Amino acid sequence: MERSDGKRVQEELEKVVARTGVPRAIVSDGGSDLKRGVTLFCQDHPTVTHTYDIKHKMALFLKKELEGDKSWEEYVSQSNLARRGLTLTAGAFLVPPSLNAKARYMNADRLVAWGRKTLKYLDDPREVRGVSVNRQLLEGRLDWLRAYRRRLTQWSSLLALA
Repeated sequence: MERSDGKRVQEELEKVVARTGVPRAIVSDGGSDLKRGVTLFCQDHPTVTHTYDIKHKMALFLKKELEGDKSWEEYVSQSNLARRGLTLTAGAFLVPPSLNAKARYMNADRLVAWGRKTLKYLDDPREVRGVSVNRQLLEGRLDWLRAYRRRLTQWSSLLALA
């Protein structure tokens, strides 16, 4: 659909019923248009169950856990600063991944994994083939990461659970 709202989602679901019969369940990401459309559909078909897909449900769980966490917000902010500070330097191989604005909790694991991996490198810096590593630059741009060592372990456990 080019334009989606609850009524149009309901209409499309009714078309599916005409072809395949009434489903037992509908799994969706919980977007407002889908939620409304499925709710309308379920009013006409009370035997149908509506549930989140597990990936989006876990993202909501992570959002609830991390959104109010001041240290998480600071970590994300520092990572963004580090990205800008390392991108066009010899330290570019340590640039942190960015979080997608819309689905930021669905890829938070990448940012946490980057932090843990980068800490290991800072603890035991090794030469990278083909790259002249400026340790002073890396320390200046990434020293802040050491303050998050314990939190990174905790966040990693939370993400593993999710």
